[in-house]
Amino acid sequence: MPWMPSGKPPPCNSRMPPESSTVPTQPDTDLLPLTDPFSLKPGHLLRRCHQIALGIFHHKCHRFGITPLQYAVLSALEHRRTLDQITLGGLVALDRTTTTHLVGKLLESGRVSRSASEKDKRFKLVAITPAGRELLAQVEQAVQAVQDEIIRPLTPEEARLLVSLLQKIARENNTYSRAPQRKLE
Repeated sequence: MPWMPSGKPPPCNSRMPPESSTVPTQPDTDLLPLTDPFSLKPGHLLRRCHQIALGIFHHKCHRFGITPLQYAVLSALEHRRTLDQITLGGLVALDRTTTTHLVGKLLESGRVSRSASEKDKRFKLVAITPAGRELLAQVEQAVQAVQDEIIRPLTPEEARLLVSLLQKIARENNTYSRAPQRKLE
């Protein structure tokens, strides 16, 4: 199911940084529009938006003790139940080392289980546990709030267009990634 804005405005106190901070919580219009040559490049803007998205995620989800990549792995497993570790990494577009590390952390916390495949003992099968499902249920509203906050400056039409364009960029340039997303077979 494609992501869609929830249509709910974020609560006034959800702006980053926290109200107790001395940093202003509204956009600094003195900085906009950025006109330095590097700030007009799509790569730079994507990097900045990624930084901002991570900041929002950590702000809204830190109390759950989950990272964006752990959320992606748990979500993939919730949707597909059990996957071998290599397929899981490919689905979430992670390299083998990162996938192994993430699965290890999720194993330590009891959110996933891992076992050898009956067909081929070299393959490690990863499945979400009841604790992983419970965490997903607890964090889901906060994750939706993250998505809403990321696209808050946009109209619903602009938000749908942004998601569509980002999907196109990711799809058409997938092979350039150090960890390309792979289709399930």
